[in-house]
Amino acid sequence: MNRFRSKADFGPGDFRVIFPRFSEENLPKNLEVVDKLIEIGKKYNASSSQIALAWLLAENPFGQY
Repeated sequence: MNRFRSKADFGPGDFRVIFPRFSEENLPKNLEVVDKLIEIGKKYNASSSQIALAWLLAENPFGQY
């Protein structure tokens, strides 16, 4: 958890660095969301992944995207 905090954390040749969400401009913004999910998870004794999944299911409970 919380392994990738900068582009330098990705290994050489890692394909994820080409995606806009990992750009120098966007990564800090995405990390704010990740940190908030971790904070909420601690409050409810859940992982950040569980909180993210609960959030998605609450937004669209029938999975129709």
